Amino acid sequence: MRVRASIAKNRKSAVLPLARDAAALLHAGRRSIDARAPVFPRIPLVPTLKRDLKAAGIAFENDEGIVVFHSFRHTLSTQLSRVATPAQHAEMMRHQDPSLSLKVYTRLRVDDLRDTVDRLAGPEGDSASARSG
Repeated sequence: MRVRASIAKNRKSAVLPLARDAAALLHAGRRSIDARAPVFPRIPLVPTLKRDLKAAGIAFENDEGIVVFHSFRHTLSTQLSRVATPAQHAEMMRHQDPSLSLKVYTRLRVDDLRDTVDRLAGPEGDSASARSG
């Protein structure tokens, strides 16, 4: 997916990968075969987002008054922290400094930390196997 500088938050163009199944669905639904044609002719505006969130039963703002739209970046960052290297994480988030992605946008839960401890313990969850290696 190519992000034009004119619509990017940091005003820098970028090429970002899409999951293969998502790319296939987008490609199948395209009316144009021009690879340079926009996938989305326009970016969904706030009223559209508000309507969709309301239909899904999700508040537009959280208890602290933060707009949910920005939560998508927090979700992406948290999910990336589980599968990507810090460099890959920062690149996908389009941050120059990986610490911004990790410190500001990532929201780990106790389950994330438990999964990490379990991986340290070894394939059977036996902490002795981690000590012997």
